[in-house]
Amino acid sequence: MKFDLKRVVICVLGAMIIVFALYQIFRDSYRDETIFEVVQNDILEPVLYYEGDRAYYLYGLEEVTVTYMNEEKELKEFLRDGVPIEDLVSHMESNASYDGGTVLYYDDKISVLVCHRNISSGGYNEDVYIGNSSMGYEEGFCEGE
Repeated sequence: MKFDLKRVVICVLGAMIIVFALYQIFRDSYRDETIFEVVQNDILEPVLYYEGDRAYYLYGLEEVTVTYMNEEKELKEFLRDGVPIEDLVSHMESNASYDGGTVLYYDDKISVLVCHRNISSGGYNEDVYIGNSSMGYEEGFCEGE
């Protein structure tokens, strides 16, 4: 059997084109996107959700599930594992500096208000409020001692 370099090159190039096409088709399913899924309720006042290095409050939400780094679990599990809320919301739109450093992150499902406000005791309030997409900076948020 005679070795035909031209046919080998054509086969290798064809295989590379097929692999590239499959990559383009399926690449979105392997992307490390952060996706929030929420269950809403009618309680439009902050309810303590989780307390670690910060206090996290739900506002108008009953449950928050997050897909992050291709792993899906409740938001509080990511927080317990040490994943900063800023990493989870970094892909969202934001409005900054409501009161000297507080940032509101939002998309079509959820709003996340990350407080950074001077308080009278000389420190900062760094509470986090997680609410439905219509939640904004409300009176009483980011206050406290």
